[in-house]
Amino acid sequence: MQQNAYRNLFNIAPALLCVAALDGTFLRVNPAFARFLGVPAEDLVGRPFADFIHPDDQPATDGAMQRLRQSEGITGFSNRYQGADGDYRWLRWHASSDGTHIHAAAQDITENTRKNEELDHLRTHDPLTGLVNRAGLEARLAAHLDTAADGQVGMALYLVDLRTFRDVNEAYGFAEGDRVLCTLAERLKHCAGEDALVARLSGDVFAVAAPDSPKRRTVQDCAAKLLRCVEEPLHTGAGDPVRLSARVGADWGVLPYRSADSLITNAQAALNRIKRDGEVIGTHQQQSNNTARGRSLMLAALYAATAEKEFQLAYQPQVQLSTGRMIGAEVLLRWQRDGTPVPPNAFIPLLEESGLMLPVGRWIIETVCQQWRAWNRAGHAPARLSVNLAPAQVRDPELINHLKQCLEDARMPASALQFEITENVFLSKIDQHLETMRQLRDLGAGLALDDFGTGYSSLSYLRHFPVDTIKIDQSFVQQVTSSPGEAAITRAIISMAEALELKVVAEGVETAAQIGFLRQHGCDIVQGYYFDRPLTAQELERKLINPQVRSSPDPEELGAQGTLLIVDDEEGVRNALRRLLRRDGYRLLLAANAEEAFELMALNQVDVVLSDQRMPGTSGTKLLSALRHMYPDTVRMVISGYTDVTSVTEAVNSGAIYKFISKPWDDEQLRGYIAEAFLMHRQN
Repeated sequence: MQQNAYRNLFNIAPALLCVAALDGTFLRVNPAFARFLGVPAEDLVGRPFADFIHPDDQPATDGAMQRLRQSEGITGFSNRYQGADGDYRWLRWHASSDGTHIHAAAQDITENTRKNEELDHLRTHDPLTGLVNRAGLEARLAAHLDTAADGQVGMALYLVDLRTFRDVNEAYGFAEGDRVLCTLAERLKHCAGEDALVARLSGDVFAVAAPDSPKRRTVQDCAAKLLRCVEEPLHTGAGDPVRLSARVGADWGVLPYRSADSLITNAQAALNRIKRDGEVIGTHQQQSNNTARGRSLMLAALYAATAEKEFQLAYQPQVQLSTGRMIGAEVLLRWQRDGTPVPPNAFIPLLEESGLMLPVGRWIIETVCQQWRAWNRAGHAPARLSVNLAPAQVRDPELINHLKQCLEDARMPASALQFEITENVFLSKIDQHLETMRQLRDLGAGLALDDFGTGYSSLSYLRHFPVDTIKIDQSFVQQVTSSPGEAAITRAIISMAEALELKVVAEGVETAAQIGFLRQHGCDIVQGYYFDRPLTAQELERKLINPQVRSSPDPEELGAQGTLLIVDDEEGVRNALRRLLRRDGYRLLLAANAEEAFELMALNQVDVVLSDQRMPGTSGTKLLSALRHMYPDTVRMVISGYTDVTSVTEAVNSGAIYKFISKPWDDEQLRGYIAEAFLMHRQN
């Protein structure tokens, strides 16, 4: 009876079941397994597993079989099997052995595997151009570290910043801008050569990593070649000639003595310098990285500074927008060499490469804890201080014990500390790092994922690692009010964090418009120069006494019927529309161009937008198409005496605009259209 029940269950089970001999030949398979392979069950009996396994998976499968022969079970082992149609599909196995037979069950995980592969590709590639993104670039450079032999692998990195690309978007629209970027990506790949890697790091910044460029003159020549490549004329889809201009910042180093992160950091420093100085080509000029002697001198100075504890700490206030109060601060490392401040990106990479970050990191934690104790005794300690943890610190087996001692000495609760960790911490030894993070959380400390959106498998980290805060990288925040792409990414990060019940902190906030956008979309904690530069401990203490900081910009009271933005470059038209519509109880905002419109949209909760079609620099349909992506809840209308039928039709069909209204307008008809638009907004 029991044997019959087992046989029936074996035959009707949807799982792929089989019994095999210890040599790997099938003795019995259930119908589900036979259907999966596309081979009758009776024809499978006596055939070995190896007939169906992908050749690349055979070594791992042999290892799994060896464990089964030793009566060890296997769980979660995956390999690929070939069906009768010739296609390979992924199976995940659970199997055990009784010393005579192998009993196994498998699950078809092909679709999940393919989806994961697609996600992995998206995490490391730019979806528009197909180039690797920053995460992919860092991974490829890190791979060179693993293959570098005898310190003979030279690597140059060039950051190509497009200076005039925004003009293309404004003049021809975002679709044409995307086409220009794709064309430029192919051109850069051809120009850089087969051995080089081309990446797109952000909206208008490309990177080119080229091996074996050992001399400064060669690096400068290659940078000039890339510049000429960018500046060659392009043509729009309409045949109009377009000329782009660019800047190129570069750095060169010998691997493995230089890290991938330091190459990118130094190339960015070179780019920032030439932006400031008005140049178009620049290589990293920090003495420590240009010459062996300079590097040696810098290291010697850092060793001395570490021994004498000559570093300083600065505190970047973090502000809660809903209250306008400072609720904490990020702790930043500062250093002066011979009385001159040294940029953090010039000395911190060297601290990490030399191993000095461990003692410096311990000093930071000790100093922060003792400073908190002093503030607490004075009666105004901050709610939380955020401290950055370098990869070497996370790997430090003494980190937790040292932290416990510092907290005990300062009588400081662990909840007053938050540790910020960037995603490059997880490039290796993930299990070890996960355990460290769990121990930090068990102590009561907070954990934040820094520079979110610019690194590796961000979504995977959020699922698997115990972070409670994510920080939106300033590269997104800086363009959030003018770039639909950065705006969409920022909104997505905030929404995702809300769904995962995580806090969000926006970095690098500098303008009222950025504040307005972030507040509209639910980001309540920010830090940046809009409120305060990094402060000394004494300056922060004065802030702690009165934590109410510079007030964030508040929109005016809403009109009874909602807020209407009118965009028209003619002042007479704007005034006429204002006189006509103010009787209807709307709160009216007026803009003369797209730039003013973007700022007003960021600073205010706008319900309906009414834009002229023909304006200098852009058209109404292009403006509203951008606003559709940045503020999808608005209702958008065009009013114009000029009718570009194609553009208007495309905008209507794509959902960019709700209605087109002709000039001169009928007053009552226009009022009716606008009333309908507000009704539609409320219903949505």
